[in-house]
Amino acid sequence: MKKMTMLKSIATLAFLLVVGMNLSAQVIATLPAAKAITAPGDTSSVADTVSIGAVMPYFVHPDAAIKGSALYNPSGFKWTITGAGATLNTGSLTPTAIGGVGTYYTDTMVNATFATLGNITLSTIERSSPKFSVTSGCDGNQRDLAVNVIKLPSVPTIAPADVTQGGCGSSATYTVKFDFSSNTKFPIYISYTISAFDINNNPVGTPVSRIYQINGAASYITVDKTTDLDAASASGVKYTVALGNMWDRISANATNRNALNVNASPLSASILILPTPKTGIIKHIKTL
Repeated sequence: MKKMTMLKSIATLAFLLVVGMNLSAQVIATLPAAKAITAPGDTSSVADTVSIGAVMPYFVHPDAAIKGSALYNPSGFKWTITGAGATLNTGSLTPTAIGGVGTYYTDTMVNATFATLGNITLSTIERSSPKFSVTSGCDGNQRDLAVNVIKLPSVPTIAPADVTQGGCGSSATYTVKFDFSSNTKFPIYISYTISAFDINNNPVGTPVSRIYQINGAASYITVDKTTDLDAASASGVKYTVALGNMWDRISANATNRNALNVNASPLSASILILPTPKTGIIKHIKTL
């Protein structure tokens, strides 16, 4: 049994390695999970950076010894936040009559909203709840997390032009270029829709949606002929790439996925695949 389990584990690891290598491709299916939601893997309260307008979830690690003790009820946590424009969304939390000064909640996770730029401090205190007397618990030390609220990056334009000439016949890939502001926190995730048109500029096929990741090495997305353009329509001559939303590494972490300030105009680019002419037969012109 142990040998079988070990073989399964090795096979699973090999599968994950292969999947990981395949994911190095730029086109991704979904945005990454918000970092704050996976925060139980973090063990320190150093600092955090969020974009203005974000709604972020935060998690606190309960005391492991008390949490696992048969002598204690679940602890309570007193959440506070200081700084302009920052609020705690405690409406969905569960308050507990645990004693102490202020309101304690049994929740180890809380959402915070950041409406203005600046430096914010998020704090919490754990209070124990012994089973013999729920009001006789003790306050632990206060844990603080510094939060820096920054501007959303902006996307000023699509460059160098809104039409990419595909040349005669089709290529394997095409690029659509974007310019980004200097305060962008890479990687950037771009959602866009590809639509296809025939040689008479009539819509064909069905538009497809994509999300693309840019890591900062180049400010462009790569559109694949087979997996992207042909998915919209293999018979297309012109394809439009219409920009949807954009998130950077910081703004993508918010539960409300607050998008970047996209100031580009137009918000779409075109890929024109020039069909190769089919030269007709030569005929003798009749003499009148």
